[in-house]
Amino acid sequence: MKKLCFLTVNFLLLAIGLCIKAEPTSPTPAQATIVGPKTKVNSPQQQAETAKNAPKTVQLGATAELVRAIMGSPIGQIQSRGRSIWMYECGSVEFKAGRVIFLNLLSDEELAARRIQDEWSAADAKKRKLQQQAEEEQQSNVLFHESKKNASQQASTQASRAYRKSVADRTYAQRKAAAESSYEKELARIENQYNDSRQRAIDYSNSVTASRAYNRGERMDAPKQLSSELASLSNSYSRDVEAAKSRCDASLKEAEANYKSDLENIDAVTPEQTINVRYE
Repeated sequence: MKKLCFLTVNFLLLAIGLCIKAEPTSPTPAQATIVGPKTKVNSPQQQAETAKNAPKTVQLGATAELVRAIMGSPIGQIQSRGRSIWMYECGSVEFKAGRVIFLNLLSDEELAARRIQDEWSAADAKKRKLQQQAEEEQQSNVLFHESKKNASQQASTQASRAYRKSVADRTYAQRKAAAESSYEKELARIENQYNDSRQRAIDYSNSVTASRAYNRGERMDAPKQLSSELASLSNSYSRDVEAAKSRCDASLKEAEANYKSDLENIDAVTPEQTINVRYE
């Protein structure tokens, strides 16, 4: 009887052990995935692959919203006969019925090369200007300190006047050069913008005239439309040039007035200021 009870207990313990081993383990949070009847959550790798395959450049047929999302807001727009042309630093995008129908864009390499060239030119010009200023300041400083050391009160006063005049001359030259440089840059920008807009208008007119995608009326009106647009661009170019010249003349007049005021103030230097004048 005891033997039978012992076997029965062993049998029960064995059955309990098998049940415990057969019970499925709960997934860890890192292993758990949520899968519904018709929905499956993409893994991080799948999401990254989807983002990688998303369009990164504008293509024909793209919407205005997609172009704005990829390239940002345009720097200018032209509306003509149901078409819209967006201008960017790297070129232009033409729309019809809310879709891209023509692209005239620089590649990333071409745009990067142009930006690097501009940065190099600006850095080189700034370097030359700083070197010239340093040489002029060094010469003025040497002249002033030598005169102050070896001359009497009168000579020191003359040295102070010469120093202050050199400062006034240099300041006037810098202001004048800055105004002229700003005018030249503005004029170059206006001219480049006019040439680009003019060429785009000509290319567009030629494409309308030669393309079968436009109807006969549009092809016949293309030269007239081009002539009108070129006249408008020419008038706008003349106005922009005149405005830039007016701003340059105003800056030059202001620099000249400040220079005259600086020269008048040179005579107001006292002997104490002559002795204690500082190199600015």
